[in-house]
Amino acid sequence: MRGTTHDDGALADPATMERVERLNDRRTKIRAAARSPRTLIAYRSDWRIFTRWAAGLGVKLPNDPTTITEPVPVGTVEAYLLDRSDPDDPDQVGQVAPQTLTRQLSAIKWWHRQASLVSPTDHPSLADTLAGIRRVESVPVRRAPPVYLDALRAMAATMSDDPASVRDRALLTVGWWGAFRRSELVGIQGGEVTDDPSGVVVTLPRSKTDQDGTGREFVESLLEGLACYHLDVAEPQSHGSHLQRTARLAL
Repeated sequence: MRGTTHDDGALADPATMERVERLNDRRTKIRAAARSPRTLIAYRSDWRIFTRWAAGLGVKLPNDPTTITEPVPVGTVEAYLLDRSDPDDPDQVGQVAPQTLTRQLSAIKWWHRQASLVSPTDHPSLADTLAGIRRVESVPVRRAPPVYLDALRAMAATMSDDPASVRDRALLTVGWWGAFRRSELVGIQGGEVTDDPSGVVVTLPRSKTDQDGTGREFVESLLEGLACYHLDVAEPQSHGSHLQRTARLAL
């Protein structure tokens, strides 16, 4: 069995080699955990959008961001920002909001860092270009209208008492009360919902605004006749289930 060598040329023993391999594997896993799977999916999508745009100008970039071998020129990235933010470009399907461009720059930077390359997004000129786009070509943020209590009651009233409807009513009501994101709501486990004199306590071990997993608690209490007064959920050990089973809600 061949071994690796130390700086003095001596072969490393098998135990040391195994330890080094284990540390290398751990390094790969830990670095990958720096971003959530959902974020990495978005970063891959953003890279594909960027490379397709570049190909239209005759600039060849690798389709797989993990195969980058040299930095993308700063001028190419700046041209991308200027082009995608131009509302008068006849070839543009639609103007891209500055918030989206910022995220796409984050994706470009991420893939360069994974390849141990200096990212073009660190260049000062790009910061000035993006700041100018925000001031000149800002796009209004589209916000969905809120759901008020009367509308929530009306939606819950359309549901029957079969298990699926009871589950949906629990998700709807708990999600409304805690103003949870979709990812937070569907990720709630049985052991994270406990009884409380005011109603129930929902604990979020991790969320978009709590990437380090310090945990947050929300008390679902009573409000104007909206009573989430009992919530039965499956234990975490039971099929690894999420918020389900039965919920008795008084509206």
